[in-house]
Amino acid sequence: MTRRNETRCPSAGWLFSSSAAALARALAIRLLPTLGLVLAAISAPACTPDRIEEDLELPDSPMMPTVPGEKKCSNDRDCGAGRRCIDSVCIADYGDCMTDDDCQNDTYCACPPEVKSSGCACIPWGRKPRGNQDDLCKGQAFSPGEFKNPVLKCQWPPGGVDNGYANVISTPLVVDLENDGQPEIVFAAGYPGPTHLVAMSGKDCSVKWDTTTGISSCTHIAAGDLDGDGKLEIVGLAPGTTVFDYQGNVKASLTTPSTAGCSVDYPPAIANLDGAGPPEIITGTQVARYSPTPTPHLDIVWTAGGATGGTWGIISIIEDLDGDGKPEVITGNRVFDGITGANKTKPIMNSLGGGYPAIGDFNADGHPDIVLISSGSGQQRVSVIDYFNNQFIMPPTAASNGWGGAPTVADFDGDGRPEFATASSVQYYVYSPDCLASPKPAKCLGRDPGVLWQSATQDSSSGSTGSSVFDFNGDKIAEVVYRDECWLRVYSGVDGKKLFAAPVSSGTDLEMPVIADTDGDGHADIVVSSDNVQGNACTGGVSASELGMPHGPPTQGIKVYKDPMDRWMPSRALWNQHGYHITNINDNGTIPLSEPANWKTFNNYRQNVQGSVAGSTPASDPTGKIVIAPDSGDCVKLWRLAGNVCNRGSAPISANLPVSFYLNDPRTPGNKAICTTRTSLPTAIGACQQVVCEWANPPSGPYDLWLRVNDDGMGNRPYGQCKSGNDLAHLTNAGCSMTPG
Repeated sequence: MTRRNETRCPSAGWLFSSSAAALARALAIRLLPTLGLVLAAISAPACTPDRIEEDLELPDSPMMPTVPGEKKCSNDRDCGAGRRCIDSVCIADYGDCMTDDDCQNDTYCACPPEVKSSGCACIPWGRKPRGNQDDLCKGQAFSPGEFKNPVLKCQWPPGGVDNGYANVISTPLVVDLENDGQPEIVFAAGYPGPTHLVAMSGKDCSVKWDTTTGISSCTHIAAGDLDGDGKLEIVGLAPGTTVFDYQGNVKASLTTPSTAGCSVDYPPAIANLDGAGPPEIITGTQVARYSPTPTPHLDIVWTAGGATGGTWGIISIIEDLDGDGKPEVITGNRVFDGITGANKTKPIMNSLGGGYPAIGDFNADGHPDIVLISSGSGQQRVSVIDYFNNQFIMPPTAASNGWGGAPTVADFDGDGRPEFATASSVQYYVYSPDCLASPKPAKCLGRDPGVLWQSATQDSSSGSTGSSVFDFNGDKIAEVVYRDECWLRVYSGVDGKKLFAAPVSSGTDLEMPVIADTDGDGHADIVVSSDNVQGNACTGGVSASELGMPHGPPTQGIKVYKDPMDRWMPSRALWNQHGYHITNINDNGTIPLSEPANWKTFNNYRQNVQGSVAGSTPASDPTGKIVIAPDSGDCVKLWRLAGNVCNRGSAPISANLPVSFYLNDPRTPGNKAICTTRTSLPTAIGACQQVVCEWANPPSGPYDLWLRVNDDGMGNRPYGQCKSGNDLAHLTNAGCSMTPG
């Protein structure tokens, strides 16, 4: 639809040249497809009182599929240059797309048959097939077939450029160190050394602090409030058990246990063993307690002998195995009294090799069971031990291909019963006691006894990396997240089908990806470590490509991935230790005096809290469209910037939604807005409202001008929203260049 607008230069806050404005807008639409809110116009280098015509596709009604007078068509050739055939009507060409986040100017992504040409195209909201509301924002689950490859949300070091200590070969943490509502990602970096302890924002990966320590470059760290002051402490091996404060300063340390490097590791655990507080720190078979008075120090509570770890060390976990209200310490094939250190190993465990444990109730008898991956030389076995009754639920079963990493417990196939997973040097396995039956049930796709399914991997360096699980799409079936030497992969828990992948390299130790909401936006994120220790080990053979994509050069650092459509289910903003299992830590970072039994409530291990938006939490989705800015007099002294905020989600947007204008990309850390305004009224579903922002004494330009909805001017996003990629607008060659009159 063509509308005629007249711009009078002496009173115009936005300046137009018919040719310059049309060209710049066309370039913005075609070359910047990720934009969701577009500014009013683009100024010319000089002011001329020309009458101009603008083709603005603004349907008269939100649900009107066509506008009277629009040209009918059967394909793009019927429409001419700069227009395309959408639903048999010629409209302006708003660019190609893959998802809604690729579309600007209050448009959405439509695909054939609506688009009468190959590929998908951005079309204005209000046109069929979707009308004025995005059904994806209704909180509904989506099928595994709708998974999209994750996109990089942020990374450290910035740009992935090596800063001299970028190798990270341990498990990162997601914790709120200061309890200020802003989670941090904390990790040890710098293999082979010197090692740094780094804390960065979970929102944008900007570094909050970075300190050089004596911490082992492969050590796994833990965090929790050890002294009740509302701030979290960090625990690592440097070289013995060491406590750091929330800013990375050493508070207290011991000389033991000492780790020589990646070949021997004792990932620390934090728990209340005596029910009295403060909590204890468990590293291998040593239990210590931190005290802040009279001066900060660590006391050894007990040290036990006789424990045998896995190939790369001892992973200690904590659980009340016998139901007496007092937790035990499980170090692979040995069990110790949490208070005294007395040996409480059951006879059935004496023949088992050392390895890595996890907890779950596998026989539904109301008692916790131990999953043990025996990982010593010549001892590659998987077992499930009914500790309470001193019997096997799953007898020691050969694990092919050597070694084996810490087990992950979850309901992988949605049958209401837990399974467990482990990674070897060349396979990822999911085991189910059901798959020991003969004949093997149809759901059991694995070749080996007890295996539900398996998938080829590459981890010849340690063969002991861990994994985590999460139900990303809300269909009640867990997905598996695993990273070997070459790839971060997500598998379907039912059958091991690869849902998506990203090239992430590592020399591998005992580390695992973690899943948590790193920025409080209501959607889970994946945090994964990376290093280039293996060099170009992923450029040949079966690991050279994955799901049609090449691997590329080695990667380093910490990478945070998100769903490109922001549809992943909610999760907790917390993952505090290698043996994380939800109930081991409170939301405020304190350690429970008496830990609730995770196996009773969740019956998983190394799986985060599962939120659900299915049918319960519809979300708003702010976008925008072109408007003509109001007159503002002398724009050299005061420039009134304008845009329309629209809501294409499934929930109203409250008043006072912030909208900010920038001279540089607002996603750049530290960038501040040139002006910020707010919506004056609530924005109903499918409705729009205009916002105006006053910018005093603007530079003459030309320059890039940016606008982002739900932005407070400091880069913070105070309100949750359905999608995050379609709320950004960018116009080039903008500027106020008129002469004051």
